[in-house]
Amino acid sequence: MGFFGSSKPIVTDDEYKKATHSVGGLSIKQRRMVDEMFEGSMDRDARQRKGLSSDEIAERMESLRSTSDMHGISERKLKEIEDKLKGKL
Repeated sequence: MGFFGSSKPIVTDDEYKKATHSVGGLSIKQRRMVDEMFEGSMDRDARQRKGLSSDEIAERMESLRSTSDMHGISERKLKEIEDKLKGKL
């Protein structure tokens, strides 16, 4: 534990937006689907640490992969999103 809370790395809301919105070739609907998958972790109340942990990224990416028939995001694009998010940790 660090001086100011948990030392576990997280991806902040701004980092999330920069990472996911830099992925090209996604429709508005697909971007919305990705955002909805991650928004629960980003919208915690003020007493909780806001952001995405490595475990949360892995869980959400698995959910996106298991529902690829619904949103049509290719595995290549999902991998790109995952790599960009993990690169922010």
